[in-house]
This record gives sequence, structure tokens and C-alpha cells, in this order.
Amino acid sequence: MPNFQTIQIVILAVVSVALLANVVLIIVILVGVGKMAKMMKDELADIRTSVMPMIYDLRELMTSISPKIESTADDVSAILHSVRSQSSAFESISTDALARIKRQTARLDELLSSLMNTAESTTTAVADTVGRPIRRIAGLLASAKAVVDTLRGPGRTIHATREQDNRNTFV
Repeated sequence: MPNFQTIQIVILAVVSVALLANVVLIIVILVGVGKMAKMMKDELADIRTSVMPMIYDLRELMTSISPKIESTADDVSAILHSVRSQSSAFESISTDALARIKRQTARLDELLSSLMNTAESTTTAVADTVGRPIRRIAGLLASAKAVVDTLRGPGRTIHATREQDNRNTFV
């Protein structure tokens, strides 16, 4: 059987090789991280060189535009104030005009109703006043015509048929 010291030396050698492999692996990782850091630094520098001019231009643009924006906002505010005052004036004028239109419409309605009532009563009065005498005159003329027709016709009989009677008395 191997002795205890030999086993310890073998274990010590295996652990040493493992530690040496571990150190090599850590060195490789550190070299890779260093290369990656350098590459990231280069990329960041490229991004900075391409983005920073745009940021400076944007800052200059905002600096030059901000007074114009404030001026425009003030102008818009003044315009809106003017529009509000004019719209309130227009509202009062339109309310007044609508009230006048309603009064005139009511007045016109009363006038037309009165005119129609007067026309209706006048038509009824004229029809009654003129119609009665005309009917009486028509009756008198019909009776005079019947008398004249009776006196004119020599061969007529007293007993006329109903059709002849109706025809002679029709007005």
C-alpha cells in the first residue's frame, strides 16, 4: 500500500495543477475583459463624437428658438383675449337681436291674426248683406220669367210634367 506521504504529494500536485489552471483561466478572463473594456471605450468615444455635435446643435437651436416661442405664446394669448372679448360682445348683440326678432314676430303674429279675423268677419258680413237681396232678386226674376213664359206659350197646358217644372224654375 502506498504510504501516506505519497498520497499527500499526489493530492498536493493535483491541487497545484488545479490552482495553476484556475490562475491561467482568470488571466485569460482578465485579458478578455480588458480587450472588451478597450473596445467599449472606443465605441463610446465613437458614439460621443457622433452624438455630441447633435446635442450641441439642439442646445443652440433651443436657445435661439425659446425667445421666439415665448413671443409667439404672448401673441397667441393676446389674440385669444381679443377673441374672447369680441365673442362676448357678439353674444350680447345676438341676444339683443333675437329678443327684438321675437318681439317683432309676436307683433306680426297679432297683426296677421287680427287681419284674418277682420277679413273673415268682413267676408261674412258682405255675403250676408249682398247675398240676401241677390237671392230675393233671383227669386223675383225666376218668378217673372215663369210668368212671362206662361204668358208667351199659347199651347201649353196647365198640367206640365215635373221635368218641365224643374227646368223652368232652375236658377
